[in-house]
Amino acid sequence: MYPSKSSLAALLLAAGAAQAQYLINELSFGYDGRISPNNDGKVPNFYLQGTPNTPEILSNRLVLTPVAQGNQRSAIWADNPMNSETWVADVDFRASGPERGGGNLNIWLANRGSSDIGQSSVYTVGRFEGLAIVIDTYGGTGGMIRAFLNDGSIDFTTKPVLDNLVFGQCYYSYRNLGRPSQIKMRQEQDNFKVEIDGRLCFESSRIQIPAGYKWGITAATPDNPDSFEIFKMVVMSDKMGNTAASKPKTKKAASKKQSKKKGDKEGDASKFFQRDNGEGDSEGDDDLIPDDPLDGAGDKLDVLQISRSQFNDVNARVQSLGRHITTMYRTLTKQTQQGDERHAEIAKLLTDVRNDLRRLDAVDEMQKKIAVLERDIKALRGDLTNKLRATENNFKSTLADHHASVKDNIVSAHPGLGKLVGVFVLCQAAVTGLYIVYKRKERNSVKKYI
Repeated sequence: MYPSKSSLAALLLAAGAAQAQYLINELSFGYDGRISPNNDGKVPNFYLQGTPNTPEILSNRLVLTPVAQGNQRSAIWADNPMNSETWVADVDFRASGPERGGGNLNIWLANRGSSDIGQSSVYTVGRFEGLAIVIDTYGGTGGMIRAFLNDGSIDFTTKPVLDNLVFGQCYYSYRNLGRPSQIKMRQEQDNFKVEIDGRLCFESSRIQIPAGYKWGITAATPDNPDSFEIFKMVVMSDKMGNTAASKPKTKKAASKKQSKKKGDKEGDASKFFQRDNGEGDSEGDDDLIPDDPLDGAGDKLDVLQISRSQFNDVNARVQSLGRHITTMYRTLTKQTQQGDERHAEIAKLLTDVRNDLRRLDAVDEMQKKIAVLERDIKALRGDLTNKLRATENNFKSTLADHHASVKDNIVSAHPGLGKLVGVFVLCQAAVTGLYIVYKRKERNSVKKYI
């Protein structure tokens, strides 16, 4: 007994929505926190370009443009193409620089990207085939994310203004955030979506990027540059590995492909628009849509042909989902063990810190002794000050008494001058009297004349 069409269709849709995502190693780098796992200055499965200098590889990030030198152009391109038609790509980047710094970061998914694009940006690239997402401060804004499509028929260098070529955009201030920003691109069977830091930037149900294109990231700066750093690029798909799709195309797709070879190529990016917009199918649209039983299941449940092979396919997908959940459980278990080990290490470190803190008790005792010694020194200083003041006062009083006694002693011990004056006067009087007596005798004596 087989299940009903409606229940199996719902199961198909649920399985498709809950399908596991597998990492594509050859299209990813930095997902383990290391840009160059071998520390050889190379990014596995990618090659670098740069003018005048090649990008600098650090332990956990790739510096496309340094902040110290302007007019830099750099690029990193994957060696292998993207062979899955449904995928999810995450790019973690950071832009920092001076207040008036500038530059642009370009994310490419293009055919012959390294040869057609190289180190170019959307402003300097010529003809290319694929998707371009540019992040810059276009129009003097704080930041903008814009998306372009080209089927190789448009030469971007001949377009002075690229506004009419944008199919999706949003504003985002990305400069000097101090943290990495994550831009996520998601290609599903019926939708193309771009998110920035977990918020929707834009989406379109009419875009389908063909398989076989290569991923690349380029950056360009002016004289006053910003520094663009890439922390990781992770590409995931709902299929294991990155093998080319081998699903047969419908007869309608084959016939349209033959008619497309005979017709002229359109002068826009119409080959990437896969959905019906009410005006009929454009030429060459169906040859890019795989014949998937999930395609259109929401609108055409009445025409689904349920078979045992389809049921087995759903069963295989569920089993794959179970294996993926088991892998996740093992990863979580491993992370839990690592967390326990880290917890034990932290507990040991805390124990060591506690032991060290106990040793600091001796420091507290020493501080107490120093405080006591300080008090004693202050008391000793006070005593010395008081004693010095008392000694000074005693010395001053003693010296004052000594001065007074010395004066009295000098006055009392000074010899009198009265006696000396009396003796001097008497001597003068005696001499004067003798002189007078002599003169009288000379005058009274007999003079003899010859």
